[in-house]
Amino acid sequence: MKQVIIIADKQTVQFFTLLGATGFVTPTQAPTTSTVDPAINYIRSNAQSIAGVLVHAQLADLIRERMNRMKEIVIPIISLPDSSGASQVGFLETLMEKAVGMKLEQGNFLQKNQKE
Repeated sequence: MKQVIIIADKQTVQFFTLLGATGFVTPTQAPTTSTVDPAINYIRSNAQSIAGVLVHAQLADLIRERMNRMKEIVIPIISLPDSSGASQVGFLETLMEKAVGMKLEQGNFLQKNQKE
């Protein structure tokens, strides 16, 4: 079975590992190549069994740069928005609407129906 890799801060990695991902905790403030090397080496060694890589937004450019050097490995890299990434919420909502085929409204459905 293919695995998903998560490269992010400790809290994000803990959440995704509960869902079955393989995680690598990396400082998101001022990341360097040496902080992401363990994850990159793991990806290089296990490329055939990796379905995708989820990356904290602040690490995305660095990870993409390192992955682009490995021309023989093609794995999707998905950038996860951080808590300051509120501007991406609208974009994600649009994608979800297209995938689901309907617009999902916020709010508590039960409370709305109980008032009627």
